[in-house]
This record gives sequence, C-alpha cells and structure tokens, in this order.
Amino acid sequence: MRLLKNLQFVSEMMFFAYGAIFLFALVFHRNNFMSFETEMIGRLLDVPFALVGIIFAITSLRISFNEQLSTEEEKLIDPNFLAEAPLLDAFLILTGVLLFLVIVFVNFAFPDLI
Repeated sequence: MRLLKNLQFVSEMMFFAYGAIFLFALVFHRNNFMSFETEMIGRLLDVPFALVGIIFAITSLRISFNEQLSTEEEKLIDPNFLAEAPLLDAFLILTGVLLFLVIVFVNFAFPDLI
C-alpha cells in the first residue's frame, strides 16, 4: 500500500508540473510568444503527460477501492494493508495500458489534430 501511495504522490506531482507547463505553453503559443518552442513542448510532452495522468488515475482508483474492500480490523492491525483483488488489479492495468496505446496511436497517426 505504501508503494501505491508513493507512486500516486509522484505521479500527482508530475501531472501537476506537466499540466502547468502545458498551460503556460498554450498561453505563450496563443500570444505568439516563443511560438516554435511552445509548439515543440506541446508535441513532446503530450505522451508523458497522458502516461502520468493514467498512472495517477489508476493508483487513485486502487487506493479508493482498497478503502472499500478492507475491513475495520484489517485497517486497525495494519494501516498499510492492501486488500487482495487480482481481477480488479488486472482490469485497472489492462484499461490503463489500452487507453495509453490508443493515445499513442492517435498521437502518431494523426499528429496535426493534437
């Protein structure tokens, strides 16, 4: 459970950092300030931004589901208890991988639309 919380924290910070970079790049690009650099930022950081966002979403969902799957006794004995749910884990990971592959496909197949 500690690993999931650490992974969630790191992905959350990277998600906010990439989001802030994208926001500033969009504002700069719309005002024709450093247009080439901001376009390159938009084209280079969109896939890592999507990956970090998906990791953040999956870890947040798994931590939330863990709170519902754990009993009160398990939480009192070990606050870092991770309830076993292999089907849930497989579903979340498979959904995240498929979503990431769709994003990468759209990014490379239609580069001018993004």
